[in-house]
Amino acid sequence: MKEQILSDMILFGAGGHAQVVLDCLHKSGAKVKGVFDHDISIDTFAGLPVEHTYDPEKFPGEHLIIAIGNNRIRADLSPIIKHRFGKVMDATALVAGSALILDGAMVFLGAAIQSRCRIGRHVIVNTRAVVDHDCIVDDYAHVGPGSVICGNVNIGAGAFVGANATVLPGVNIGAWSIIGAGAVVLENVAAGATVVGNPARVISK
Repeated sequence: MKEQILSDMILFGAGGHAQVVLDCLHKSGAKVKGVFDHDISIDTFAGLPVEHTYDPEKFPGEHLIIAIGNNRIRADLSPIIKHRFGKVMDATALVAGSALILDGAMVFLGAAIQSRCRIGRHVIVNTRAVVDHDCIVDDYAHVGPGSVICGNVNIGAGAFVGANATVLPGVNIGAWSIIGAGAVVLENVAAGATVVGNPARVISK
């Protein structure tokens, strides 16, 4: 993928996930213009003062990324934010021209997104994850580092796919479900369920 020039951003979040976003932005020559975080113990981030109360009047006209790894928090924050949302794609990510990446999404180092995929709002496709052709990854979901999502998979809103998990072709992953690290998912997963192992088995519903 040709290196993408990202726009300058505001970050909502000042933790470890925000640092990954910051590194992606710096790699493309973009800057962080301001930082919000509700954690009052964090005073500065990237050399900038952290604003502890969200104010839609600050940094007008800038794009914002919710740079927080927790899916529930991203889902709770997005309706209250009045800034326009940006998107972040690491310069090393490979994204097919026919893939659709919606606002707020973050695609990190070495990830690959194949043809006709749809990556929803505020989705995370983490380091070296693979999302193969014709997949849908719905809003607020997180595809963990090194995971492989085979073709024609649907991942529901807010679902979490753990590191190095594999989801076989045509499987549906329900909303807000959890796929454990290293799991191999052969069958559909119900909304809200947690599955682990190879082959994946349900441990909670």
